[in-house]
Amino acid sequence: MNVAVFQFIASLLVIQFCYSQKLTPSFDINLDDVPEIRWNGVLEHYKDSFTDFKQYVEDTLIYILNGNKIPTGVDKIESDVEYDLIVAAAEELLFPAYPKEYQDEIRGISNVTGISIGTLALQQGIYDITAYCTSIVAEDKSGAIYHARNLDYGWGYGLTTTKLQDFAFTVNFKREGKLVYSGSTIFGLVGFPTGCGFGRICVTVNEHDYGSSLLENLKALVYNKKPPVMFYIRDLIKNETVDFEIAVNMTINHDSASPFYLIISGTEKGQGAVITRTDNKVENIWRLADSKNWYIVQTNNDHWLPPNKSFSSYRRQEAMKHLNALGQENLNYDSMLKIMNMYPTDNNGTVYSVVLNAGKPSFYKTYIPIIYK
Repeated sequence: MNVAVFQFIASLLVIQFCYSQKLTPSFDINLDDVPEIRWNGVLEHYKDSFTDFKQYVEDTLIYILNGNKIPTGVDKIESDVEYDLIVAAAEELLFPAYPKEYQDEIRGISNVTGISIGTLALQQGIYDITAYCTSIVAEDKSGAIYHARNLDYGWGYGLTTTKLQDFAFTVNFKREGKLVYSGSTIFGLVGFPTGCGFGRICVTVNEHDYGSSLLENLKALVYNKKPPVMFYIRDLIKNETVDFEIAVNMTINHDSASPFYLIISGTEKGQGAVITRTDNKVENIWRLADSKNWYIVQTNNDHWLPPNKSFSSYRRQEAMKHLNALGQENLNYDSMLKIMNMYPTDNNGTVYSVVLNAGKPSFYKTYIPIIYK
């Protein structure tokens, strides 16, 4: 037996003994309702956690403002003052730049939870500040497309990975009782980093580390007054006229609030792409159809650069090893999910995992990893 294949099978056996997962909650959103009340079912589920969640978000933003350190003493006083100023600026400058539909949904969440408009406006853009993820688009022997992603996210203070897991869920948007699109998101967000418009596209976003500090990213988000990338993903998947090629072309021309890697898959053979953007230009377009492999893997560094010692590069190289050991002939929903559950693709920062197929709504489930030590 090939050594790589043996190692892959052995790793799957280890996973069966030490690894499990659970589904997140799932909610339906009725698009026929006015935006202000659409999220009420979600809010009812989390009603006992409003105060805690508000504090987590505030602690996270203050942590960023204090240079990624837990503030104490004078630093705490100064960070609190700066937090109040930036929240006020977000309500005055950033929130009015959001699409009206999303403004109304945020306003409805604020009315029920007591979380301020400014705080919620900042939360919508928190992915634009930083996150670390893995996205894979792969094609089986029949040409079926599997699009998988792990959301790696969390802070050292406030919204830690384990707390974010408690607030992660799947949301299914319906019109006249018909499922239109689904997303995986976190409480308080009306956009999402993962989603599918069924029969057309699935989209994920990975953070593009472009060298700026978290504080610089936070202030740029507020003062540039550009809607965050999670709104853009929802805009793509909710528009029933947007197919794979249209989504790629729209992303090429998109004026983004921050650098990102947008990973798009379609329903037909070869329909997978990674679009690498800075905030004002496209750096690279990488298509599955042009790849030498039956898959493309994107983490948080540029895929065309040589491997380096970063954790992003390590995750990408290991994911490729696992895919090669699996083999295209063995690709299916379950084997792809197991790939996403293998270290280091799955790691201490992983909030959730999904395996997507734009043609199969039944595939859409969001899993929280549980490690048994």
